[in-house]
This record gives sequence, C-alpha cells and structure tokens, in this order.
Amino acid sequence: MHGCRFKQVLPAHRAGFTWVELLVVIAILALLAAMILPSVRNARTPAHRTQCQSNLRNVGIAMQAYATARHGDLPPLTGAYEIANPHPDKRSGETIPAPWSVVLLPYMEQATLNDQLRSHPTRDEFQKLAQTTIETYRCPSATTTPDAGGLSYVVNVGMIAEDIWSTTGRDSVYSATSYDFGFNGYGAGNRNADDAEAAYCSGVFWSVPVGTAKTDATPHPLSLDQISTYDGTSQTVLLTENLQTRSYDPQTGTGGWISNELGDIAFGIAVPGTRVEDGFQVASSDIPGGLGVAGGGLATALTLSHTPVPPQCRINANLTAVADGRSPRPSSLHPHCVNMAFADGSCKVISDQIDASVYARLLSPRGGARGQKVLGDADF
Repeated sequence: MHGCRFKQVLPAHRAGFTWVELLVVIAILALLAAMILPSVRNARTPAHRTQCQSNLRNVGIAMQAYATARHGDLPPLTGAYEIANPHPDKRSGETIPAPWSVVLLPYMEQATLNDQLRSHPTRDEFQKLAQTTIETYRCPSATTTPDAGGLSYVVNVGMIAEDIWSTTGRDSVYSATSYDFGFNGYGAGNRNADDAEAAYCSGVFWSVPVGTAKTDATPHPLSLDQISTYDGTSQTVLLTENLQTRSYDPQTGTGGWISNELGDIAFGIAVPGTRVEDGFQVASSDIPGGLGVAGGGLATALTLSHTPVPPQCRINANLTAVADGRSPRPSSLHPHCVNMAFADGSCKVISDQIDASVYARLLSPRGGARGQKVLGDADF
C-alpha cells in the first residue's frame, strides 16, 4: 500500500492591524493619557513650588551672609557701588547704581561674575554678562523656557509713592534722598526727623547715594538687629516672587537681575504721594496728618486706619492685565499663594487671600513702634 501524504496548510500571514483594531488602541492610549497627565501635572506643581521655595530660601541665606559681613546691615535696594550702564544708548564708561541682585552675587557663588561686571567691561562684554542665567534667581514655574538674565524674586520696599508705582524707565529707580510723610505740612522746609523716622519704619530696602555715609539724615539700609528689636525678624518679609519682572533685553539694556528699576527688583504697597524736589511727599489719609491717620503723629504713623493695600498691590493681582515691569507686587503660578522669605531666614507659603492689614504689617519692619498691632505666628 502506498503511503498517504498530507500537505500541511498554514494560515495566511496577516500584514498588520485592521482599522478597527488600530482605532481601539488609539482610544485606549488616549484614555490612559487623560488619566495620567493630570496626575503628572499635579505632581509637578508642588515640586515647582518646593524648588521655588528652596531658591528663595537660598537668596535669603545670601542676604543673611551679606548682613553678617556688614554689622547686620542688609544690602541697599540700589547704590552699594556703581556698575557699567547696560543701556546701549549711553556713553562709554557711564555707570548706574548696582541693584541688590548684583551686590549679592558674591554670596550666590557668582563672585567671578560680580568681578567681571566691576572690571570695566566693554559694552558687548557687559551685555553678554547680563544675559547670564542664574538658576537660583528663577522660579522654575515662572516660564517654560529659561530666559537669559531673568529674576523671579523681588525685595520689600514697603510703602511706595503711587506716582512711581506704574512708572517705567529711568524715573522708576527708587532713589529719593528724603521722605515727607506730612505730619507737619509738606515741602522741604517742613521735613523733620519724624518724617524720616516714619519712612524707615515703613519698608526694609532703600536706594542709597553711592559712597554716602550712613546717617539718620540719608537713606540707608536697615539692619537685622533693628528689625529684630521692633516687629521681629519672623514677622518681616524680605523677599517674594513676582512673575512680571522683565527679562533682560540687550536691545534696550533693561530688565533682568542687572536692572535697578523698581518694577524689576522690588515690591511694595502704593500710597497716595508725589515726587517733590529730591524726595517724596506721601499722605495716605487726609492732608495734613501723615501716613496713618488725619492729625496723627509719629506714634500713630503706621496705624493703617485707611485701606492699607490697594487692589492693584495685592498678592496675585492682575496676573494677565499688566505689562512686565509695571506691577511691583507678589505674584506666582503656584495656585492661590506665593512663597515669601522672612528676615529670620525662614520661607513660608502665603495665601493670596491673606487679610490686607496683616499683609501690610508683614511689610513694615518697625510698625509696632509706630501704632501697628504686632503680629503673631497665628495671624498668617
């Protein structure tokens, strides 16, 4: 008998997915992405806030180190020394007062950068230095791409005369040499020791004329000892975040950590006032009467019986409605809060719903001596 041979029949090879199968896979991937991405975003937000807080704390530590080396004095807002003028239309060799963010460079592991800025660089060299990205000066959630020379953190100048609140350009440098708080009328002939004392109780950082000795008659930085003696270092803010500082622009030479203009390096509370001669005359209540209450004196200068914080000065105000460099107030992309560094070296998350009078008292370093209720830890 002849053996039977059987031919094995193999199934036909399939070239790939059918359209139906492909659509099913795409739908499953989309569903997974929809489930996972919110979790990734939710995880990234606190991570960014934590990194921002770490950066801000490191800047505060640098402030402490600076003060330790200078008998407790904090750096001035501007004016510790001069640096080359970054504006491209200025004459070669022209200088401007250095902002705090430059003065602090040696304490931010950037001593070489500071030395280069002070070594009379050419304009091209200076602009290249000004575009240096200093990661500790930037909040990671401020932008998706690092901008050259950016600065996310600003210092507390307390109460700002409203005429410079929204001013840009050279006139926005906070450089008045005297302040008239109106206790005894206004004008150069009426400025007295009470006016100067109230001014220095209302803010922490001040611009100083370069090379001027520290006296009671000239603007000068406060010391940590002075803050500790009055309101306390744990109740006084040094630094916070601001999304709307300007990045450095090499075409105009403005913005960034190299800037000495108020909207780029500082924050505060606008109070009614105007620039007069070499100073500011300020009245947040009826004229005359001074900053606190009509008819008040030095002892009640900072009682804040008026509305203490205008809407445009509050935390996270007008996040999308103002141009960069035009709103020196705290702001961030962290949900409903900002990070703030205090004079005791701590860093806290502060809600943008904080009571306005509490917020104002956090900005004044010696308000307790001038009519303000002293804050406790439970107040904020």
